[in-house]
Amino acid sequence: MSIRLCIGNYAKNGYEPEHMGIKVYSLEELCFFIRENAYLLDQGFVDESLGNWLISECGLQELGEELNKASRKKVSLKSFIGIILEYACFFSKEINHEIENIIVENSSLSIYEKKKARADALVKKGHYGLAGKEYGKLLQM
Repeated sequence: MSIRLCIGNYAKNGYEPEHMGIKVYSLEELCFFIRENAYLLDQGFVDESLGNWLISECGLQELGEELNKASRKKVSLKSFIGIILEYACFFSKEINHEIENIIVENSSLSIYEKKKARADALVKKGHYGLAGKEYGKLLQM
């Protein structure tokens, strides 16, 4: 069993990444969100609003300022996500690398192709029920 300590505060006001329909309330939730939605993220995620939220709601001044600086420089999505994952130390280096690879591989895909890639990955991981729901959503697009 391993114990993970939370970094920063649990936010009173959640952060809602663009077009995702979900709110996160801590750095750890943000990391989990990134891992589960790496197939869907795009350059629009690179935004100062995330850094500002981390500063004001989570008390993570250093991380928030670093993300705001990266956003102003218009760094790649991979670099932006890398800053978050490295700071949080939530996942192993192998998982961080896997997430970054997914982001690079899917950077040029349409939203439909990204959602299909996510569904295909769920099948490979044996999550057939979730994959079926994802494929169902694709049919409705």
